[in-house]
Order: sequence, then C-alpha cells, then structure tokens
Amino acid sequence: MRLGGPIFAKTDNPEAWAAAVAAAGYRAAFCLDTVISIIRLF
Repeated sequence: MRLGGPIFAKTDNPEAWAAAVAAAGYRAAFCLDTVISIIRLF
C-alpha cells in the first residue's frame, strides 16, 4: 500500500513536485491545485 498525503510545496515543474513528495516521506500524493481547478470546472 502506498501512503501519501497533501504536499503544500510551491513548485513549477513535475520533477520538483516529485522531489517534494519524496522529501516528505511519501510515495504518493495528490496535487491540491489540480483538485481545486477541477472542482471549479463544475
């Protein structure tokens, strides 16, 4: 099972995002900005 959680790092590319997730000790995480963007579509 992969454990993850929200990461509140400000990043500008996928590589930096993956590094922030790994630095937090997670193997999975969701991108809060993307979730909010999707919710706004509806």
